[in-house]
Amino acid sequence: MEQDILIMGTGGLGAITSSPKEHIQIESFPGARFQHFTDMLKKDKANKKNGKLEREFKFGHEPGAYSSENLVPLASSEMTYTPTANKNPPNRWYTVGVNTVVMNDSSSCFSGDTCLKTVGRDKTWKILYYRASYDLFEPGYTYMFNVFIKLLSSDLELIEIVALSKSWYKDPSCHNNVTDKIAFSYVDFFLKVTTPTDFILDAASLVKVDYPNWKVTATNNIASHRMGTISVNINMTSYLDPSKLEIQVKQTRRHFPFGVAVNAKVIGGNDSDTYVQRYRTWVENRVTWIVFINAAKWKPMEWAKRDDTDEKFQIPDRALDWLESKNIKSRGHALHWNKFQSTPLWVSHQVNRTAEIERRTHYAVDHFKGRFQHWDVINEFTVSRLYQNWLGREDVLEYVFGEVHILDPDVKLFSNEWGNLQSSLHFSDTVNVILRLKKQNLIDGIGLQSHFHPIGDTLDMELIKRRLEIFAGLGIPIWITEMTISHDDPVIRGNLLADCMTLFYSTPAVHGILLWDFAPVNNTDMLPCALASPNVTNNAAGDKYDETLANWTTETTLSGNSTLSTKAFFGTYDITAFYNGYELVKSTNVILTPDENVLNLNVNVELSASLTQ
Repeated sequence: MEQDILIMGTGGLGAITSSPKEHIQIESFPGARFQHFTDMLKKDKANKKNGKLEREFKFGHEPGAYSSENLVPLASSEMTYTPTANKNPPNRWYTVGVNTVVMNDSSSCFSGDTCLKTVGRDKTWKILYYRASYDLFEPGYTYMFNVFIKLLSSDLELIEIVALSKSWYKDPSCHNNVTDKIAFSYVDFFLKVTTPTDFILDAASLVKVDYPNWKVTATNNIASHRMGTISVNINMTSYLDPSKLEIQVKQTRRHFPFGVAVNAKVIGGNDSDTYVQRYRTWVENRVTWIVFINAAKWKPMEWAKRDDTDEKFQIPDRALDWLESKNIKSRGHALHWNKFQSTPLWVSHQVNRTAEIERRTHYAVDHFKGRFQHWDVINEFTVSRLYQNWLGREDVLEYVFGEVHILDPDVKLFSNEWGNLQSSLHFSDTVNVILRLKKQNLIDGIGLQSHFHPIGDTLDMELIKRRLEIFAGLGIPIWITEMTISHDDPVIRGNLLADCMTLFYSTPAVHGILLWDFAPVNNTDMLPCALASPNVTNNAAGDKYDETLANWTTETTLSGNSTLSTKAFFGTYDITAFYNGYELVKSTNVILTPDENVLNLNVNVELSASLTQ
């Protein structure tokens, strides 16, 4: 039976077997098959003595990663042990509530003649885990934990690899994030199977991986996936000098959606207010998409009580009027929020909460139809079970997404989750949400909030890259919906912001990048993730953001030949022909798109000139 099986780790592993990629290893067996799955972690180079291990999981199968000098075989065919209250030695498999037998049959194993099989595994809590000792890891390197599993039931949907955590700390900044660090003498890798079924395990290993410079790859990908060619053919009368002809190519609008979260009250404010003017100018000069920070959320719209009037729409409507006059598109954030403190308190006191949730869905979707291009349908669904409890049903996702699709078939429906790129906190749950919605054809986009909290002055870009690749493999457009870099030094903040934007922009599956909290409003305190001061003047991070966008904008002058061409970023252009410094002809709003990535123009130069596409 062919099925979609997700094999993943809470730290960032995943693959859909129905469309295998290069990094997935699959072998077919009668009635079952082996699936390769892996998880990664990295030993902190700076703390060799104490053996601190950051929980940094990565995913992949890189060329050369499986060279013999990098591979550490683990005992997958020896007998297993039952953990005791006393010391349990490392570098062996342990069982929790399940029996195993050694299979001495090459036809049953992935490789070789011996492998492990579970017997009578009738409960999901019955698991195996591998305890790897500290001295297997060389400081400063990333390691993959690999194992091959043959599933003995067709009912399995999800396998997780979970590394044992020892302690937690919170990073108090723009958006609190939990980062897991382990001070350890060993690491336990737990294999968690979501249905009670037996399986065969084989070929477990740790692999030390040296990755190439991600930024070089990203830069090349940007050139390959975000640029096309503008070609100009010139026809001139014989008495004119070709060396005096110049073609100016100037991009006026980007095709790729860059955006920010905005304060709707300011955006829709008084036109004569100088602060409103500065705020609007900052937005208009940089982005083509926005999302309201609060104005479209349920709680701010009906804070104290149910409101059946149109007064609750005044702030977002005024903001949308101005935005639409500037051809700036808007995302709807958020229709619902699966968190008690983010839902109107009065709703919790209602006898029929289902009716209130349905009312909210209907009035918001109906009112903003045609104005919001996207809806974050249930924001942060993975953080609690509020809506499941209130509605008394487990199919809340499918139910609410389905209702929105019926009410507005044209709006794009998004999940919107955090803790899944830098952190593994909600990684598995996020992927599960996406797969559930994809199965019902109810999701148009994956929203990854992307609130980053550097450890010291750095982010592990390879870690973020690998997790991003897993989401890309799900086959649904990704939007970075709320990106922040929380660091007190705006120079470091800007550099890390540029790195993240480069990674995201270089990934073809990413279809948009929006930042959160670009400037504090009516606040003298600087946000640790802001790009501008309270008076909307750029800080160093804002300057770096501008520089990054400028690097992805084309403005050039061509001259000297009868056929001229240039690589150019996708977007809208003004093309102007000059002869001996005088403007001859100008064509505006010429569009270069990924669908037709070569734009051919003809310039006819006589006593007068014409420019055609």
